[in-house]
Parts: sequence; structure tokens; C-alpha cells
Amino acid sequence: MSGKASACFCAYNRTMDLRTPRNVKLTAFFRRSFAFRTVRDRWPVLLTKIIDNLSQNKDEISKEYGIEAQEDIKAVIGKLSRLKYEIQTNKPLKNIRSNAADADIYNECIRERDGQEGPPTPFHSVWLLGECYMYRKVVEAFEKTKYLKEFDPFQFRKQELFQSALPQIKETIAFLQKVSQSPLASKDEFFSLLEINLWSNKCDLSLNPDGVKPVLINQISELAKNILVNDSEKIWDTLQNSPGDTIDIVLDNVGTELLSDLCLAHYITANNLTKKINFHVKNLPWFMSDVMEKDLKWMLKKLKEHEDPLLKSFGEAWRQYFDNQTWQVKKSDFWTLPVEFEMMHKYDRELYQYLSQSKLIFFKGDLNYRKLFRDIFWDPETPVAVAQGYFGPSKLCSLRTCKAEIICGLEKGLAERCDNADPLWMENGNYGVIQFSDKIVPLMDEKDISKLNRVSDLHMNGENLGHQGT
Repeated sequence: MSGKASACFCAYNRTMDLRTPRNVKLTAFFRRSFAFRTVRDRWPVLLTKIIDNLSQNKDEISKEYGIEAQEDIKAVIGKLSRLKYEIQTNKPLKNIRSNAADADIYNECIRERDGQEGPPTPFHSVWLLGECYMYRKVVEAFEKTKYLKEFDPFQFRKQELFQSALPQIKETIAFLQKVSQSPLASKDEFFSLLEINLWSNKCDLSLNPDGVKPVLINQISELAKNILVNDSEKIWDTLQNSPGDTIDIVLDNVGTELLSDLCLAHYITANNLTKKINFHVKNLPWFMSDVMEKDLKWMLKKLKEHEDPLLKSFGEAWRQYFDNQTWQVKKSDFWTLPVEFEMMHKYDRELYQYLSQSKLIFFKGDLNYRKLFRDIFWDPETPVAVAQGYFGPSKLCSLRTCKAEIICGLEKGLAERCDNADPLWMENGNYGVIQFSDKIVPLMDEKDISKLNRVSDLHMNGENLGHQGT
């Protein structure tokens, strides 16, 4: 057995050959879990993809940042290769060495997991911490360079994702133009846009580094049977009847998903269902295809410059929405912290208070779903309001295709039927949910925040809390 293979074997030997127990945090410690396969297989592949992209695009990077950036590229490749080795051999998580404000929070989370069972490692810690740590270490590698501090290592793949999806993008915008011609907002049209938005979440580079073919409009009706929970009616009622004039959309992926987010926002705005929409983006290059502000600006520019008059007209209209602040981009370090959303009470009280003014918050995609419902392997019939714990600044909608072993709010027996139909239904993105919650949780007093850590520790330690989440 080679040294590398031996080290990997030892890392796996520290895990248990079990499925994740119910109501326990997702972790690669359980060898029959999707988290385990992600750490063992997907993370090394993702890091290899980043290294390969840097090598393949070094000349283009040098043109923009100067020939001196070549040395930075070599240094980053060396650090990412080391990170890959440390993951594969289950080395302890190291502190984030950065002057950025989030570094102290990361290092606090690492210290909190350094308990009686030893320091946290990729295979022996909560999955959310390990996965966010890996991406934060990628950012750190660039922060330490001289010329590439602000470089996005995923930008080439994100831009390719947009270009390859142009046929589906044109089709989606044509559908939006068609439904926008109606003089009054139609519930059925809105439901169709919600479903288009849901299935656009399949295009996720962190799950499929080589890309995935976007869903076509004519496939939407056939895919309806794979929507496990569809609360579209409640979402429509909230838009029509709830007070407030602001909607928030917490974005996920670029490409067809970002395009469909803008289409949904356009329909809501054009039909006077709200006066203002906030788009929440990531501050850091994140999970390969997550939206940063510059990605949004880049896509609007491409649409405005496109030779297709329909794409051009909507690109111009959307740019105008941003220019007159009907639409606004919002940024916060919180979205890239390795913590669940209920920890917003502790780490970003201003953001929680801001979101509490929203009429409705849309959470897009799988990582937001994991953080919203505390990254726990719930009994699938656990009510949504229980799974979200102490998070609830306003009414919310979660649109997500299933790409991790976490789900809640299913009707009795549905999960068993899905298991029989497709054993990988929780992770392959072929099923999805449009879920709504009207649970409201006021901003906690700081003296009460300690109970968040207590509940989190109980879930990590395997305590079966059943439905005691609130």
C-alpha cells in the first residue's frame, strides 16, 4: 500500500460504517453518508479543478494582472495541493490566517469543536464547518499573494456556465416576455416561474464541476411530479396580502439560476407585488458557482451587449431597476460563515433586523437550505417550523433541488416512497421543494444566545431531540 493510500485508509478508519443517525448534524464521520463521499471524493476533485483552471488560464491571468502574477499562481497551486493532501489524510483544521473580519469567527468555530474527541478534521467534524473551511482556505491562498488578492478562481467556469446555457437563457426570457404581456398578475404564470426557478438550481458547479444541462421549459410540467413539497399557493397569498413593500432574495448559483432569479424578480416588480427587491450575494468566491456582485454585473453587461434584441431589452430593463434602486445588491460576511442561519442572532444582528422588515425572503439552493434547517439529518416528516429552530426574521420560501441528505416537512410515507423509487433522491438534484414558513422569531437578547450553542451541541453529540427544535 502506498504512503498516500495508507494515510487515506487511516483517515477512513477513524470513521464509522453507518448511516447518519436521525436528528444528528451531517458529518463525514458516518461512512454511509453523502457527507463522507463528498469529503473523500468531491473535495479533492474540486481542488484539482481549481488547480487545473489556474494552470490552463495562467496566460490570460497574466495579461490582466501582469507577468509577475505567474509567481503568485505557482504559490497558490502549492497551497491548494497541500490543502488537498491535508483533506485526504484527515489532518486537523488549521486557523484561518487573515486580517478579514470573518477569520476570528472561523477560528472560534474550530476551537469550539476541539473537544474531548480531539481537534476537528475533515472526516471528524460537522460537514458544514469542514466544507466552508475548505473554500475559505482557497480564498486565504489568494489573500496571501501580491497581485491576485481579489482574484476569483471560479470566474472562468462561471462565465462558461453562462455562455453554455444561452439557449436555455433565451428560452426563459422569451417565456417571461410572454407572461409579462398579461395586464394582471396571474397565479398560474407565477407558479410556472417558481418552478422554472426551482429547477434552475440543478446547475450547480460544486456538485457537478463539469456542468449540468439546464432544464428546458417544456420539461417543467413533467418534473412537477418530483416536487416533494409545493407551497406555491401560500407564497402567492403572501405576495398578494401580506404587509410590507420589500422582498429579499438570498442568491445561490450564477448562470441559468441567476437569470431565472431575475426573471422571477421582474414578474414580481412589474406586477406591483412589491416596491423593492434586495439581492443578497456572497462577498467571497464560494462553492464554485455562487453569485458575487461582480458576477451579477458581468451578466447584466453581457445581456445588454447581446445581439439578440430580447436579451438586450431585458438586460437594459434590469440595469435600470438597479440604477433607480428598485432592485439593490446587499452584501454581508454572514453568508460565507460556517454556521447555521439561527446563529445570525449572534454574528450579524444588524442583518437579522434588516431581514425582519421583509415581506418575504426567498432562500435559493442547497447550501442555504442546509443552513436554514441547521444541517441535520432530520426525520423527513419533521415540520419546517421545528427544523428552522430559532431563525425566523420574516416569512420565507426555500427553493431547492435536493443535493444533500437533509430534508424536512414531507408528508407521511413520502420519503419511503422516494427511497424505493430512487435511492439517491436526496443527493442527485432530481427532486426539489418549494417550501414556505410563516414562523416569526424576534431578534434574541444577547443573554439568550448561549442556548443556540447548547442546542447545536446536543445535535452534534447525537442527542435525539425529536421535535424539540424550538
